Amino acid sequence: MFRRLVKFAVQQSPYFADVAAGRRLDIDRCRLADFPELTKTIFIRDFDRIATEPTITRSRVAEFVERSRDPIELLDGRFYVLRTSGTTGTPGYMAFTPREWIRGCSHENRLIPGLRWKRRVAFVAITDQHFAGVSLAMTGRRRTNRLFFDCRPFDLNLTVQEIDSQLNEFQPQILSGYASTLRMLALEQQHQRLRLRPRFVCSSGEVLRPAVRRQLEETFQARVIDLYASCETLFLGAADSSDGLMLFEDDLVFELFPTHVLVTNIFNRTIPLIRYRIDDVLVVNEERPASPFRWLQNISGRQERSFELRNNEDLLELVTPLSLAYLPTQTLLGLQIFVVEVDRLVIRVQLPSKMTTDARLQTLRDVENAIRNWLVEKRMDHSVKFTIEETEQLEIDPVSGKARLIVYNASHVNWRLPSFGR
Repeated sequence: MFRRLVKFAVQQSPYFADVAAGRRLDIDRCRLADFPELTKTIFIRDFDRIATEPTITRSRVAEFVERSRDPIELLDGRFYVLRTSGTTGTPGYMAFTPREWIRGCSHENRLIPGLRWKRRVAFVAITDQHFAGVSLAMTGRRRTNRLFFDCRPFDLNLTVQEIDSQLNEFQPQILSGYASTLRMLALEQQHQRLRLRPRFVCSSGEVLRPAVRRQLEETFQARVIDLYASCETLFLGAADSSDGLMLFEDDLVFELFPTHVLVTNIFNRTIPLIRYRIDDVLVVNEERPASPFRWLQNISGRQERSFELRNNEDLLELVTPLSLAYLPTQTLLGLQIFVVEVDRLVIRVQLPSKMTTDARLQTLRDVENAIRNWLVEKRMDHSVKFTIEETEQLEIDPVSGKARLIVYNASHVNWRLPSFGR
């Protein structure tokens, strides 16, 4: 399967044709190690040359996801497209044919087996963007899937009270979202503002800590499933207990290193990924009994923590980083948001050095308007102040070595866990 992928990629992708020629690869005998690492920087830069479909270009996909507010709308009626949350300042994009999408989605059935008539599924997150989580969750709304699933999105830009009310009315059998969001909902349930009885609670997008898993299990009295997924590969693995996560190695090839993992996606021919670098550290559980796939002891990777801001009613409200992910970043080299106080933000933007004065001023206005509109949606426009600063270099997290979207710096803010005040 790997060499069939390589043969197709070399024939159809200018990028991989150059790799094969430059390294004088024998397509019939090549191995994974014969290929270079494909970093996110290279992937973003050479996106158009990596794609095997001429109509899939970074500019077209970016324009489409900026316009489209339906996460399962198809580009040209032919391609599912995703965008990353842009936590490093520059979003990435991915495309799949319907057949590739189904193949990448089908792994979820391993942990939630069987078909039920109109099984109610709630996904609580940012729901009007082409992020992997909501797009995967809302796949149940397409075509014959609608016979078996009633999938509904609940947007985090609503107030907590509105989310509680809508979830109580819907009564999902499967409750899904990011770990920090599910923790918020668990606290709402504990305070009896939520009254849910889901059979499954599905966490994705963030590392699910053991303590949070226990909290979800005890609060909802439900089976908790931890889904490991990414925009570039869809589902990479999953766990339904705290004793490890199983990698899905039938469609993906994993090369584990002390500081990262390289993933080769066998099933996507639209945008082939060979040895794509993901900066997660995967630790194999050597004590698990032998099985076709490896089991992980834990995953260590990037996490953007949720934080609190004061709303217009003078109450503290939880904010997730993904709710800020749709800010305009197309003309930016990078963007960071410093949480200074619960009522004050500093927005730092990194602009190209060759940008004209007019373009620079317009970009700053676009960022300012986007922040203002976001605060209006969150009902924090009267309570939270912000300033915008230009910077030549984003602040690098000393642990991950990355520029985080949200910064909690001791010189700016004293970090504390959200108290979920209302």
